[in-house]
Amino acid sequence: MKLIITTLLIFVCIINFTSTYAQDRLPRNLDDAISYFKQHWSKKKLEDFRAKPENKAVVELHSFGTGLWIRNTWIRGNRDTVLTNFFSALGVHSADDMSSIILTSLHRSLNNKKINLHTQVENCKAYWNTIMDCEDKATKNAVLIYNKYKTGRIVTIYMPVDNSDNSKNAVQYGCPTSEWTFNPKNDLLIKAIIVEKYFINNKSNVFFKVQITNMNRKDTKIFLKEVKVGDTTDFSLSGLKIR
Repeated sequence: MKLIITTLLIFVCIINFTSTYAQDRLPRNLDDAISYFKQHWSKKKLEDFRAKPENKAVVELHSFGTGLWIRNTWIRGNRDTVLTNFFSALGVHSADDMSSIILTSLHRSLNNKKINLHTQVENCKAYWNTIMDCEDKATKNAVLIYNKYKTGRIVTIYMPVDNSDNSKNAVQYGCPTSEWTFNPKNDLLIKAIIVEKYFINNKSNVFFKVQITNMNRKDTKIFLKEVKVGDTTDFSLSGLKIR
């Protein structure tokens, strides 16, 4: 009987320890996050990460691998919000920014460099300010175009063409790269008639449905879709070059 009770007590202690460990292993701030990797990564993994140039080391792990693990394990979902609260208090709200700062700070710590958290945070804020300014400008311009042109009007649409996968595909650039210069040797020029004007959800999210009357390139898809003269297609006016 004593043996059974003792065994049960040990089992309960193990469960409590495991539960406590699972909670404690979630970092509460940047220092905790850095310490976690220093304690749980092997010496070889730490050294491999440390020895690479900062940008290369962080980029290799950010989108997938460790960066994705940080976002899924520490930041996203229904979990302890202490770490996200730490970053939110600094003005950092993007999960991608949080994981990038953690990896960058780890790399600098391993190389005995100043982490410069304030500068990292300000760079993130500047990026998002640029995005918001760009989106605001694109939205206002889209509404101006929407109000300027009536159905039945012939317009010229200019689209950049992506050749990255060895196929020609016309796209629309989003912020912050919405500004681009038309290249007649590569990009798509469309002549079309506006057949319908509409918006989705709110009056600033505006679209044209157009019928294509001419294309300077017959071998180019639009948004990965085969399109030919006479077809109708829809365009969001946000970021679209149209005259």
